[in-house]
Amino acid sequence: MLAAARIAVQALRAEPGCPARLTRTAIARRMGHLSLIEQHMDRMPRTRAFLASVVESRGAYARRRLRWATEQFRMEGVAPSASQVGRRAGLRPDLATQLAEDVDRAVRSLEPTDLRRAS
Repeated sequence: MLAAARIAVQALRAEPGCPARLTRTAIARRMGHLSLIEQHMDRMPRTRAFLASVVESRGAYARRRLRWATEQFRMEGVAPSASQVGRRAGLRPDLATQLAEDVDRAVRSLEPTDLRRAS
């Protein structure tokens, strides 16, 4: 089960498009063993420990989506506003407030270089 869980996590991280949140349920579904994971985790201590190490909190998932959105804007050659970055990353208002510093850093990283030198 541990090997299957590792493969499932790699597959979830490699999916194109907006990242999917790494939850125990999402990983188990990808493995095709949802009921086994839900009912018998006590019999799989190494798998349980692995899942605990890779499952994302809301904040960690929001930061990963923010990195993804920043990279999307970079590939498009667009210098977005903070609200555009937040919207593309799918940040809820409470998380956007918590991650305001990260959003600002992302916006600054996307500014055209000649504008950054002038300021």
